[in-house]
Amino acid sequence: MTDSVSGILLKILKKHDIKNIFCLPAAQLGMVMDGVSRDPYFNYITTRHEEAAGHMAHAIGKLTNSMGVCFGTVGPGATNMVPGVAAAWADNIPLLVLTPNNPSRTIDPGRDQLQGADHIGLYKPITKWSATIRYADRAAELIERAIHIARSGRPGPVHLDIPVDIGASACEHDLDSIPSIKIPRPAPNAEDMDEVINLLSKAARPVLIAGGGVARSDGTEEFRELVRTTGFPATTTMNGRGIVQDSDEAYIGCGGILGGHGALKALQEADVILAVGCKFSSWMAVNKQPMYPPV
Repeated sequence: MTDSVSGILLKILKKHDIKNIFCLPAAQLGMVMDGVSRDPYFNYITTRHEEAAGHMAHAIGKLTNSMGVCFGTVGPGATNMVPGVAAAWADNIPLLVLTPNNPSRTIDPGRDQLQGADHIGLYKPITKWSATIRYADRAAELIERAIHIARSGRPGPVHLDIPVDIGASACEHDLDSIPSIKIPRPAPNAEDMDEVINLLSKAARPVLIAGGGVARSDGTEEFRELVRTTGFPATTTMNGRGIVQDSDEAYIGCGGILGGHGALKALQEADVILAVGCKFSSWMAVNKQPMYPPV
């Protein structure tokens, strides 16, 4: 089947149930905008500023455990989306950021193209993967790869740069011949679980921590059951708020610098800590002094 790269992009988004797209219209991605505006499947929202598009794509992923898409124009549009994409990077939220670019033969920072910018260099530090689609016949492969990377392991944003001539290029494709890459659900092995049980059973001052990864893995009820079964003191990260209910007797408050003296003291004096879906950011005072010591 023959289609444009822009058309292939939309087909793959539908294949992966990605429907929320936020943007400030960009002429270089006109075929994408035309496609999503005509297809009722997509929730296509235009913004007044590209920064809002980035934040909205981040927010929809965080609140609905889905994957959002954002895009803006060349150069300034790409730079304006950085804050929202950086927030998704910090929160481990899967997100696809698209940047159009000038014609592929002219992409060279030294050639002073209109609004030209190094999109790859801009997004590489705040995404799991940043790449340019340089050949139309590889578009489907690279789009599938981007979505897989965004959702696998520790989730996060990914970036694809699409030169205007490539986005409009037609190519033969067979989406069924490119199988969806199944994302395995991380799980500990039996030996690790035995060691965890052994450590917790001998602990004098255990503490449980729930991070945002618990909620995004649909593990909230399982973590609550762990707290009820063990009765161990439990706290959460900022992104894990609500996983342990405030009314639970074992809840010692949100951890980190906003947790108050009780949570800080429990974390600093614990002899065993079981943390799930937590990356121990500077907010969590574990094996280090809190960023802002209580006074």
